[in-house]
Amino acid sequence: MTAWPDDLRRPVISFAPRGWPWLSRLMARTAVPHAGGWPAGQLRQFAQAAAQNATDLAADARLLLDAGRFPRAHALATLALEELGKMELCHVMLAGGLDDKSFRQEWLNHPSKLDRSRILAILSAPTADRVFATVEDDSAIKFRGLYVDVNPADPGGAPMTPSDVGPVPAREMVETAEEAAALVLRSRSYGSRPAEGQAQHSGRV
Repeated sequence: MTAWPDDLRRPVISFAPRGWPWLSRLMARTAVPHAGGWPAGQLRQFAQAAAQNATDLAADARLLLDAGRFPRAHALATLALEELGKMELCHVMLAGGLDDKSFRQEWLNHPSKLDRSRILAILSAPTADRVFATVEDDSAIKFRGLYVDVNPADPGGAPMTPSDVGPVPAREMVETAEEAAALVLRSRSYGSRPAEGQAQHSGRV
């Protein structure tokens, strides 16, 4: 009989590391490539797979956008950029720009992966707003498009819902993700391009 961790017997409130330490330990063991011990060819395979997944996510986001499902369209397009950031992360590792610990930390960090796609997102931005959009804002809108949450401007008032994400930000994010994924395809980078100049990144996307 499976012996479940004691944490599973607690009320399910959140997936915060403090409440689910066993989950954090499990992810640390299984969810991240052990980059320092992996051949370059395998990191290139990860980069290629992440780039392909970004293309697929952007295509799915377009379907949702065309169907008027703006919150989820924005969320999937943001995830597409995160996958492109994962591709860039592999390139940085291949170029020797990260140690194993830093690689593992960024692999599990959504804002870091989104930040890694910054240059691609800027080159693909359809509007000035997208050029100057921040990782923090994009991440917040992504989660807003998926979950009901407290409105920080009015904690005692009505909740924030996914429907608060409108067509304009959704369309701009989808167009950014589509063009960024297409740019990668056109350049045929797919894990073969060194990540020159990408070892340091800022915090805007």
